[in-house]
Amino acid sequence: MADEDESGLKDVLEAQYVHNEFLIEICDDYERDAFIEEEVDYDNEDVMVDVDEEENTNKFLIHNPHIPWNLMKPQVGERYASLVELKTCLTNYALANGLQLRCGRNYRLGSLVNSNWIAKQYGRKIRQNPSRKLVDLMESILKKYKCIVPVGQCSRAKAKALGEVETTLIDHYGKLWDYGEEINRSNPGELLSAVGRDATNQIYPLAWAVVEVESKSSWKWFLEYLMEDIGLTDGFGITIMSDQHKGLVEAVKDVFPLVEHRQCARHIYANFKKKFTGIQFRALFWAASKAGTPEEFQCVMQEIKGFLTKHLTI
Repeated sequence: MADEDESGLKDVLEAQYVHNEFLIEICDDYERDAFIEEEVDYDNEDVMVDVDEEENTNKFLIHNPHIPWNLMKPQVGERYASLVELKTCLTNYALANGLQLRCGRNYRLGSLVNSNWIAKQYGRKIRQNPSRKLVDLMESILKKYKCIVPVGQCSRAKAKALGEVETTLIDHYGKLWDYGEEINRSNPGELLSAVGRDATNQIYPLAWAVVEVESKSSWKWFLEYLMEDIGLTDGFGITIMSDQHKGLVEAVKDVFPLVEHRQCARHIYANFKKKFTGIQFRALFWAASKAGTPEEFQCVMQEIKGFLTKHLTI
């Protein structure tokens, strides 16, 4: 069945094949054979700048890489920022018009449809759904671009798209301290932030802002924008965890009157240990904060009171 589909697609492409002056002019070989996988290192391509900027600015068209893929049409004399742009334009034009293309001569374009191209076109969708099957990816490319690609090509494209995420995340996390220092340098003041916790107990950022001073008015301004952005109303069904800043506590009451507002145990303990020191008080405090039921919490609190009474008596 697969052989019949491939044969039928080749017949369609053969029927759509047209003689194209632009492609003939820039390519030595203009064939209608199936695409041949040939990996091209897009990251190490030289930029094609071979025209004097001052004398020739108005003589040549400049390619617009942001137009829809199926509307791209290369023209003789058109300028491209890099070989990557030229390859992308040629690939999109060939696919939109049912052409099979291999280019030779000085440009060394090779096969235009390869795993790098697939990773670029489908990278975001792959990262959004890493479990997507390769056969689904092949069918999507066939349906949208009328192009048959082997499963190995899709496998390499998927690996590159997911590998790009890991590299990007590592690079970004490596710059967090630099980001923080730049924020403090260019925006002197106090940093307000809000983070969320999802169903898998993972923390993710929601919003942040730099204000002149941490106060009730600045927190109220921040919370009102947060409420608008994430679609909250009176806070019903939401739990907020925070430190014990008085301005924040009062702002939460005004903006989210029905919210469950709780203070962070670490901040409470920072104040608790100023008065009650020692390993015993520390252990009892954290036992109370981690209690799973009201009865367990009351039991620990009674133990704290008993220990406190004995300690003061002695």
